[in-house]
Amino acid sequence: MTGLMRSNFYAARANETLFAGVLCALCAFVAAIDNDVPTPLIGFMLLSLVGFSFQAMASLLRECGGKWGRYKLTAPVRRRDVLRSQMIGQLIWLAVGAGAAAAGAGLSVLLHGNPFDLATDPLMIYTVGISVNLWMGALFFPLYVMAGEERSEAVLAVSLLGAIIVVMALVSAINALIGPDAAVAVLLLSAGLLLVLALAAFAAAYCLAAWLFLRKDC
Repeated sequence: MTGLMRSNFYAARANETLFAGVLCALCAFVAAIDNDVPTPLIGFMLLSLVGFSFQAMASLLRECGGKWGRYKLTAPVRRRDVLRSQMIGQLIWLAVGAGAAAAGAGLSVLLHGNPFDLATDPLMIYTVGISVNLWMGALFFPLYVMAGEERSEAVLAVSLLGAIIVVMALVSAINALIGPDAAVAVLLLSAGLLLVLALAAFAAAYCLAAWLFLRKDC
């Protein structure tokens, strides 16, 4: 498992380094401008929470092109371990993105003050970003196993778009239920519900993708 995760890291390193450089430049820009309107800061936080994992998934497409993905199946590792290493890698990159989002938000608040109307706003941004990340993985890995190399780019795009649509639909449904003037406790419960649904989908996706992977010829 450790070797597989190290292999995934090396495969993603070039993409992640480039993305981190772009994100640092964007962080400097967001921190430099006035944050009375927090839209750029929110966008930066969401991009950080989703972008690193997206780049890690994109690196799997390179395995398709170089046939490395098929070669790994000839090594003395279980297919479940191959899949598990990829999905754990997504969670690790999610943690990296969460740290980047916190650093950018903290720097902006330090320079310009708190731009958020409610104390729960940063939590909600994190909840949405993490949920999109997890739903993206929940859609990507089963589809990636089923679709094969020829459709891998489309699978990546569909997974991101599908995750955004699912989270937007869930947020809209929760907002319709709790109303615009919900208490803080209700907001926290709704955020917890959103995360629980995303985690459940991610766990179910592992089971489905593993079942499909075990039955895949190559």
